[in-house]
Amino acid sequence: MVGRYLCGQGWTELTLEVRETRNGVIDAVFDFAFRPGEITGRFTMRGRQSSSGEVDLRPVAWQRQPAGWIMVGMRGRVGADGVFRGRITSPQCGAFEVIPS
Repeated sequence: MVGRYLCGQGWTELTLEVRETRNGVIDAVFDFAFRPGEITGRFTMRGRQSSSGEVDLRPVAWQRQPAGWIMVGMRGRVGADGVFRGRITSPQCGAFEVIPS
């Protein structure tokens, strides 16, 4: 899934690789690029989808951490159009939207 998210630094490109594993657990990789080619990072996430359809992903571990950046969580829903929309759960952040690639 590809899209973008908004945090204090401004709109940032996002590639989200999502895999559902056993017992409804979702594993994902959050790969971002701010000013592509300048600042990039990657971390793993884990979460679940509730019975109401809300997806909650929380950060687990850095794979590539740029200096001064923090991992963030995501909470949202996948719409009928396949687009995953919601909010980044860090206080200084806002919306995200990723579409199937």
